Amino acid sequence: FNSAKSGEKAVAALLSQGLLGSGSAVEVAQFLLANDGKLDASKVGDFLGGHEPLNQQALRIIMESLSFRKLPLDSALRLMISFIKLPGEAQKIDRIIEAFAHQYTECNPGVLDHPDTAVIIAFSLAMLNTDAHNP
Repeated sequence: FNSAKSGEKAVAALLSQGLLGSGSAVEVAQFLLANDGKLDASKVGDFLGGHEPLNQQALRIIMESLSFRKLPLDSALRLMISFIKLPGEAQKIDRIIEAFAHQYTECNPGVLDHPDTAVIIAFSLAMLNTDAHNP
């Protein structure tokens, strides 16, 4: 996984070797979760930010496995980013942030008035963090 050029190619290689069972989103997500800390987080983010149905379903399953209950938005975002390093492509970042915001509002009903509010705040925090750490 870590030696592949991208997350997409890494998962494709594992699938071709039969290491992910039938290659369902559940099996891919379980592999990513079971190997947390061993996999290149940037490749994990690259794969989960993809636009294909497999990528999106795996992202949803992983987000549902993370508990953001009773966490402030910034702490929940930190928790998510500790597992999924946000990729460099804006569309991929947007897909990951939207999935995060949906899960955050599901875990914390009534904290924010609308899931779009969580998207805007989380995206802004991610961009501020990027600016602060990349002079």
